[in-house]
Amino acid sequence: DRIAGLDIRTDAELARMLADFAHERVAAGRDVPHDIWPVVRAHPARAALVERLTAETRAAVPERREAAVRALKELS
Repeated sequence: DRIAGLDIRTDAELARMLADFAHERVAAGRDVPHDIWPVVRAHPARAALVERLTAETRAAVPERREAAVRALKELS
Protein backbone atom coordinates (compact mmCIF):
# COMPACT_ATOMS: atom_id res chain seq x y z
CA ASP A 1 0.00 0.00 0.00
CA ARG A 2 2.94 2.33 0.52
CA ILE A 3 4.31 2.04 -3.01
CA ALA A 4 2.35 4.10 -5.51
CA GLY A 5 1.14 2.04 -8.46
CA LEU A 6 2.58 -1.21 -7.17
CA ASP A 7 -0.35 -3.19 -8.51
CA ILE A 8 0.43 -2.13 -12.08
CA ARG A 9 4.21 -2.20 -11.72
CA THR A 10 4.62 -5.75 -10.45
CA ASP A 11 6.02 -8.44 -12.67
CA ALA A 12 7.14 -12.05 -12.45
CA GLU A 13 10.68 -11.08 -11.43
CA LEU A 14 9.50 -8.99 -8.47
CA ALA A 15 7.17 -11.82 -7.42
CA ARG A 16 10.07 -14.30 -7.61
CA MET A 17 12.29 -12.04 -5.50
CA LEU A 18 9.54 -11.61 -2.90
CA ALA A 19 8.90 -15.36 -2.87
CA ASP A 20 12.61 -15.92 -2.21
CA PHE A 21 12.49 -13.32 0.55
CA ALA A 22 9.46 -15.04 2.09
CA HIS A 23 11.24 -18.39 2.07
CA GLU A 24 14.34 -16.87 3.67
CA ARG A 25 12.19 -15.38 6.44
CA VAL A 26 10.48 -18.71 7.08
CA ALA A 27 13.81 -20.59 7.06
CA ALA A 28 14.95 -18.17 9.76
CA GLY A 29 11.78 -18.89 11.76
CA ARG A 30 10.43 -15.40 11.20
CA ASP A 31 7.09 -14.14 9.97
CA VAL A 32 6.73 -12.75 6.47
CA PRO A 33 5.45 -9.17 6.05
CA HIS A 34 1.83 -9.41 4.97
CA ASP A 35 2.11 -6.75 2.29
CA ILE A 36 4.14 -8.97 -0.07
CA TRP A 37 1.40 -11.57 -0.51
CA PRO A 38 -0.70 -9.72 -3.12
CA VAL A 39 2.35 -9.49 -5.40
CA VAL A 40 3.32 -13.14 -4.94
CA ARG A 41 -0.26 -14.37 -5.40
CA ALA A 42 -0.55 -12.63 -8.77
CA HIS A 43 2.34 -14.47 -10.42
CA PRO A 44 3.60 -18.01 -11.07
CA ALA A 45 6.17 -17.65 -8.26
CA ARG A 46 3.31 -18.60 -5.95
CA ALA A 47 3.33 -22.28 -6.94
CA ALA A 48 7.05 -22.73 -6.29
CA LEU A 49 6.76 -20.92 -2.97
CA VAL A 50 3.89 -23.14 -1.84
CA GLU A 51 6.09 -26.19 -2.47
CA ARG A 52 9.01 -24.69 -0.55
CA LEU A 53 6.84 -23.60 2.37
CA THR A 54 5.14 -26.99 2.50
CA ALA A 55 8.57 -28.60 2.80
CA GLU A 56 9.37 -26.21 5.68
CA THR A 57 6.34 -27.53 7.61
CA ARG A 58 8.41 -30.70 8.09
CA ALA A 59 11.53 -28.88 9.33
CA ALA A 60 13.18 -30.10 12.51
CA VAL A 61 13.19 -26.60 13.99
CA PRO A 62 9.79 -25.70 15.50
CA GLU A 63 10.12 -22.01 14.66
CA ARG A 64 10.56 -22.86 10.97
CA ARG A 65 7.54 -25.16 10.97
CA GLU A 66 5.38 -22.57 12.69
CA ALA A 67 6.53 -19.74 10.39
CA ALA A 68 5.81 -21.92 7.36
CA VAL A 69 2.28 -22.68 8.54
CA ARG A 70 1.58 -19.00 9.13
CA ALA A 71 3.01 -18.07 5.72
CA LEU A 72 0.92 -20.70 3.94
CA LYS A 73 -2.21 -19.34 5.60
CA GLU A 74 -1.34 -15.82 4.45
CA LEU A 75 -0.57 -16.99 0.93
CA SER A 76 -3.81 -18.88 0.42
